Amino acid sequence: MEYAKDIILEIMYKREVGYTKLKSWTSKFTKVIKNNKVMVFTMTLLSILIIIDLTLVNSFLNILSNAY
Repeated sequence: MEYAKDIILEIMYKREVGYTKLKSWTSKFTKVIKNNKVMVFTMTLLSILIIIDLTLVNSFLNILSNAY
């Protein structure tokens, strides 16, 4: 019963207990990334554009504050 559950959940055992949880979580995370490439690309692009926008707004406000 326990072995069947491990196969279904795709838990890969190593000697360290923390490694099994990490390996299971990372394998699920990589599967999500591989299955949703368009969504990951969109979220990455959105994050980059938000950072650029905040940098430009900050720069513009600094220029305005130094002008007076």
